[in-house]
Amino acid sequence: MKKLFFFASLVAFTFATTAQTNKLPSKKKSSAKVKTTKIIKEKKSSSGVGMEDDAGARMKWELSRLADSTGKIPDNIRALELAFAATLPNDGLLANGKSAAAVPNFASRGPWNVGGKTSAFAIDVTNENRLLAGTTSGGMWLSTDGGTTWTMTNTLSQLKGANVLTQDKRVNHQNEWYYGGGSPWASAGGGGNAYFLGDGLFKSIDSGLTWQSVASTASGNPNAFSTGWQIVYSIANDVSAPDSITEMYAAVYGIIYRTING
Repeated sequence: MKKLFFFASLVAFTFATTAQTNKLPSKKKSSAKVKTTKIIKEKKSSSGVGMEDDAGARMKWELSRLADSTGKIPDNIRALELAFAATLPNDGLLANGKSAAAVPNFASRGPWNVGGKTSAFAIDVTNENRLLAGTTSGGMWLSTDGGTTWTMTNTLSQLKGANVLTQDKRVNHQNEWYYGGGSPWASAGGGGNAYFLGDGLFKSIDSGLTWQSVASTASGNPNAFSTGWQIVYSIANDVSAPDSITEMYAAVYGIIYRTING
């Protein structure tokens, strides 16, 4: 009888131990699942984790690549970059005594749509075949054949963004054009602060062939949002102004400006 009782107790103990052992992996698996779910939720709800539509993360990532040791992008960094590039040696073909013919021929495969979104367009009042178009991030463009062909008219050092465009339509001033850069619409989906920043107004006195920055409107540092001139909503000339002055109005971020000296 004692042996039977001992055997029954041993079987019960073994069964209980096995049951507890089998439960442990299940408990760990459940815990791991809860933890993973929590991490995923935190990833979706936090800013700066690099998700597809996370504009804040995009800005942080770009800043981490471009900022100096102070954590900021240096002023006039584009001009400094171009100046440095000009000091670099050329491809060395002439120095090595090689002919340019020895270089393999390459055919361009794009991209061709470098203009991007067109945000400003105007027809020259003196010539209907002369068209000007400004793009949010692809520069100012000019066509002299009614739109069949287009040429970018910005220089390498100028910020490639135009949001608004106007021509001074007064006689003796019709060669004068102005455009303003910057766009309040986010450059990334859902990013309310990911603006396309401009750098004030630009002026042309040769009907859009070349452009010069209007110094009084330039921020000096288009990499950081520091002045309302970096987002220009609208510009207009007063066509009733005397020929001796250029009266203009500009609606920019947070304020409206007026000038009488162009």
